[in-house]
Order: sequence, then structure tokens, then C-alpha cells
Amino acid sequence: MYPYINVIIDDTLLIYYNDTPDEVNQNLVKTMRTSSYRNILRDYPCDEKVVYIMLLDTDERINAFYNKLIIQEYDKILKIVRYSSEEHRGYSYKKYIIKMHRRIRCLHI
Repeated sequence: MYPYINVIIDDTLLIYYNDTPDEVNQNLVKTMRTSSYRNILRDYPCDEKVVYIMLLDTDERINAFYNKLIIQEYDKILKIVRYSSEEHRGYSYKKYIIKMHRRIRCLHI
């Protein structure tokens, strides 16, 4: 899975990603780059506070990962949102929102 790490620095949303051989994720990056509201950058600098993490992968892998998180009770510290991709049949998105940052996220995005 290839995460998209979302952080806010000086009231600016930055989305970090790593290169992927997966065509669906490559298309997502191309699409996000066309938006003037998104700043897409490579390689996450580990010293920034994460607002949320997004994944795009096959339904099967997303559901399996979701079930592991629920079993390990990560849903108590994260808001986990998953939904099917309208653009890519058989793929789903999953977002992990850090609960203590939710208010900040709503104010800035």
C-alpha cells in the first residue's frame, strides 16, 4: 500500500507520497496535481504532525487492513473512513484521521 500523508504547515495543506509502480495510484497523483488547492510533494519529512493518512488500494486489501485495525482497536484513537472509488472499479479509499487533530483539520481545509 502506498500512503498519502497529509500535513498542515503554516495554514497550507501538503500531501506527501512515494513513487509507486501501481497505475491507479500514479493516476491519482496526476489528478491531484491538477488541483490548485493541493500541494503534492514526494518523501514525507518525519518531523511534521500528520493530520490524516489516505490509502488507495484494491477493495480486498483495504478491507483486510481495516479489519486488522478494528481488531487491534485503532478505531479508538483514529477516525477510520473507507469508501469505494468511483473512478477505479474494484478499488477503495481509506482515510485515517488523527482524532486530536480533527478540529484543526476542519478549520484549515
